[in-house]
Amino acid sequence: MKCDSYTARLVTSATANNIENVRDVIENDSTLGVTAIAEMVNLDRESVLLILAEELYTKKVCAKMVPKNAIS
Repeated sequence: MKCDSYTARLVTSATANNIENVRDVIENDSTLGVTAIAEMVNLDRESVLLILAEELYTKKVCAKMVPKNAIS
């Protein structure tokens, strides 16, 4: 994440386009790790983790990223 010096707020990579790209990748292969997803969508690892956790509401279970409400 970068800091915007004028407004003093964080500028993230969690744009609608990036969120859709990450969603498409995990829909095609949910066994990929965060590093592999980051390489595929050309984002840094922290941004991918942020998108997975806060935007797509996923949680890592074994080697798969699944929606949190699917875990019961």
